[in-house]
Amino acid sequence: MQKKCSHCALDLPVEDFSRHPTAKHGRKHICKKCDKIYSDARYAKISKQNGVKKKERPSVVTEVSSVKQGHVREDGLVFWSKTKISNGYREWWVTKEHFDKMLTKRRELGRTRYHTIPALKNINKSERARKAKKKWKASNPEYFANFHGKRRASIRGDRTILTAHEKAQVLDIYKFRDCLNKRHQRVMFEVDHIKAVSRGGCHTPSNLRVTTKEFNRQKWAN
Repeated sequence: MQKKCSHCALDLPVEDFSRHPTAKHGRKHICKKCDKIYSDARYAKISKQNGVKKKERPSVVTEVSSVKQGHVREDGLVFWSKTKISNGYREWWVTKEHFDKMLTKRRELGRTRYHTIPALKNINKSERARKAKKKWKASNPEYFANFHGKRRASIRGDRTILTAHEKAQVLDIYKFRDCLNKRHQRVMFEVDHIKAVSRGGCHTPSNLRVTTKEFNRQKWAN
């Protein structure tokens, strides 16, 4: 299958066009070669307007060099690191300003590798999420209790779909239980399923009631 490039007006195979989810046939309207020419020209124009020089690609060497981190080249670039690739090693040379910036971040974190910084950010995000979840759980206990009751019932095979009014009634039952416990300043009341979930009971307002903790334990024993 062939497609016509709108830039060079040549009929080329579809494989010579980059993928695009919303374009016709799932491919761009210009071929890869024309797309690269356009991208390079656009990058050069924007760089010229912003006063930014085009970054050099890292050099590739076939043998392991003895250059150490911090070595300054004749053109003023500083050696940062090297990575192993299929045809040798790739050396990363950066500007002095960028080198000092990365070295400062590494020293602040007390890490030996710079690429560990994103991982630490993810850890901090997960810790903040756990703290926020714990805080919300403490301020909204009825939602968590309702969730666990509904989950237990669904595991047993309950597929009842509640309306918005019935969901509000279930939350009111749990809120009423929390109010009674706060009034007595200890856990004295629980929400009980009239027909136990283990025996096919549903998690619906008509099957829920607030009972004392002792009564609920006696029901379990029987």
